[in-house]
Amino acid sequence: GPVFVVEGELTDAQQAEVERELADLPPVEFVADRDSVLVDLDVCPRVRDDGAVITLGQIEGDSERVTVPGDLFEACLAAASGVFVVERDCDEWRVTGTEGPIGIS
Repeated sequence: GPVFVVEGELTDAQQAEVERELADLPPVEFVADRDSVLVDLDVCPRVRDDGAVITLGQIEGDSERVTVPGDLFEACLAAASGVFVVERDCDEWRVTGTEGPIGIS
């Protein structure tokens, strides 16, 4: 299914980069609110069209290492969240680990 990314603070250039990086996945759509793509709210909430929602928080750090809170939600029993460590590797950024607790359902 489609991948939905909650828009938040991303610039147009950052959104274009996310779309480029996720080009091998199903279509990416930016939405302003995660709840706008949820269905079955009274039973077990899930993302419409068998999709997933990726939410990114405020990026903090410097030009070599940043942390970013994020979560992935597919359904009430298919979700994960945590703070991810992202480090520069030559011209690319790579997730190298996490900080603090990770939540999984």
